[in-house]
Amino acid sequence: MREQLTAAGDASGRSGADVVAELSDRLAAVEEQVGVLAEQAVAQPGSAVSGAVAELRHRTSHLREAVTALGARSPEPEAAQG
Repeated sequence: MREQLTAAGDASGRSGADVVAELSDRLAAVEEQVGVLAEQAVAQPGSAVSGAVAELRHRTSHLREAVTALGARSPEPEAAQG
């Protein structure tokens, strides 16, 4: 996955760290919307919506872990050049 991000960054003229940062920002927006849905699902406990929102939270938490791990391993732009 890191290699794909690096290739995507290279193709767009951006560093891998920049691509990871953008992914992180986009994921934060998704997490925010999942939070809004979760608040709405609390008003309907036991509904199918509650289960779906719980699954979304679970999946987005795994995505966050992956993006965080990628960010921790992405070389700094100066380090990649030097």
